[in-house]
Amino acid sequence: MIAIAELKTGVIFGDNNTCEYVYMPASEIGVENSLCVYENNGQRSEDRRLPSRP
Repeated sequence: MIAIAELKTGVIFGDNNTCEYVYMPASEIGVENSLCVYENNGQRSEDRRLPSRP
């Protein structure tokens, strides 16, 4: 999955029109079982674990 690979390198996916963003905090980059964050209109929802490498 390209999006997961990009998240793990620090890319931030966002939409300024809908104020939705998905990103991985810098402290999670390189961590095996890392978290990503989803924000909508400035509200941070539950952090999600990304799938581990096969």
